[in-house]
Amino acid sequence: MADANELLEKLACIDLIEKVRRAADEGDVDTFVNSFTEDGVWARPGGAAPMEGREAIRATMSNRPEGRLSLHVGGGIDATLTSPDTATVVSQVTFYATAHTGPRPAPIVPPSKIFQYTDKLVRTPEGWRIKHRTTTWIFSA
Repeated sequence: MADANELLEKLACIDLIEKVRRAADEGDVDTFVNSFTEDGVWARPGGAAPMEGREAIRATMSNRPEGRLSLHVGGGIDATLTSPDTATVVSQVTFYATAHTGPRPAPIVPPSKIFQYTDKLVRTPEGWRIKHRTTTWIFSA
């Protein structure tokens, strides 16, 4: 059975991933980008080269289409401490996106993708940060 400290560390890792998910939907580029280490890597499917470093991740996140409403609905999430200063978090997300600038609620649309994120985290002086994120499409519309 995990001790209280281990549970708190796992919760801190899960909290980071949840903040990243919300930042993506809210267009909070700074929170999203600063959740990675300076040399963090984000590997996405579809043939795109991995983004290496915060500035590459910022460039991608800053290109969010104008007028797009998105929601990453979190599913299962599992955090495993792999050492005192590293962890792996695996989470699933159902992704909805539509062009919408009017009042909410927006008209419902079917999900466009279901992702699995595998995040390798490291402890930094600022707290847990993503060192490497791999996005895998499980289903795609």
